[in-house]
Amino acid sequence: MKMSKTTKCNCIFSTVLITSMFLLGADQLTNRVAWAVPFNPPSGGAPQGRGGASRGDAICAPDHETFIQRFTTLAPTDSNYGLTVSQRPTLFAYIPPTSAQKAFFTIREENGRMHHQMILPIASKGGILRIDLPQSVPPLKLGQRYQWGIALLCRGRLRPDSPFVSSWVQRVELPASLTGKISPLASMEQVALYGANGIWYDMLATLAELKQQQPNNSSLRSRWSELLSSAGLGAIVQATLDL
Repeated sequence: MKMSKTTKCNCIFSTVLITSMFLLGADQLTNRVAWAVPFNPPSGGAPQGRGGASRGDAICAPDHETFIQRFTTLAPTDSNYGLTVSQRPTLFAYIPPTSAQKAFFTIREENGRMHHQMILPIASKGGILRIDLPQSVPPLKLGQRYQWGIALLCRGRLRPDSPFVSSWVQRVELPASLTGKISPLASMEQVALYGANGIWYDMLATLAELKQQQPNNSSLRSRWSELLSSAGLGAIVQATLDL
């Protein structure tokens, strides 16, 4: 099994531009301020010899080759790995249009021990699937790397050759620089703080939540496109975000 996805991207991520609007003074003067906030990838990565993606030959779509090229997890394609500060991080995968109606999700410890598994419904039209770990699932352990993946149940069942993609996640402590700055409410400032500290999964989930709250916000759509493109996921920036 390959450690990285088929599509490669540079390890240096392009800048994420964050624009805020401030109202100044009694005359409501509007001043636009742009911050350049790079995503700083963490050192290390997925364990050698494990991780990455493998895709079988089960029939889940008319154009099988195109399907397996686009089916992917939302993780940086150069490392197939990302950090989180969440006990139960939100994960995302892009599933192209498919005849499959369900997917099989797994998350395993680095030694291969199963941490959790569940069946998820998926839309035939395809889109970006949000995966939330139930509160009943034990929290991820600090410092532990986990391999998570999605396999499609073609023709209603899991087969040895079912299309499958996987990535790695590692939980780390909240950096001291973020203590007291992360609120329960999603904001572009939080997106910037997570990005500057290399916290991929929380950065992605926060931006996705903002998109859900403000579906007509063109600035958020641009930020989402820039982030995915910088991570080597430019081919799916127009995909529906199924939240």
